[in-house]
Amino acid sequence: MRISLRPVTQKDWMSILEMRNEPQVRSACHDTSLIIYETHIEYMKKLDGNPDAHQWVICFGDEVIGHVKIIAGELGYMLKKGFRGKGIGVKFHELVFLQAKKLGIKKLRDTIKVNNNASLKLALKTGFVSKGLIYKDGKPYAYVLEKIL
Repeated sequence: MRISLRPVTQKDWMSILEMRNEPQVRSACHDTSLIIYETHIEYMKKLDGNPDAHQWVICFGDEVIGHVKIIAGELGYMLKKGFRGKGIGVKFHELVFLQAKKLGIKKLRDTIKVNNNASLKLALKTGFVSKGLIYKDGKPYAYVLEKIL
């Protein structure tokens, strides 16, 4: 399995939006709404201008199959439908940890909704440690995790 990361370019923005709007991806996001093109472009431009934001596309050979980002130490990612549950997550986490170390990042955080068992399992498998829960309306909403690099 040839998994690699490459920096996001403007040519990737549309495929990132398409992934972001997949139902399973949306349900894992804190904002579960459909994102419109204009809002997405504005967000991507903001990331481009943010020195604390680093983002890559996840590639399987030459095909873009995902997106991973670190914004102010917070990890976020998504994979296209059809590429989940195949061990790709472990591999791209290893690659992004190497990139983060090169950038001088010493610690990553992740916030995973309590109903997202696959992402929680992946985070724990790749060395994240649970640091607590976030509550919303008095109910557990998301796990707070951390990984020292």
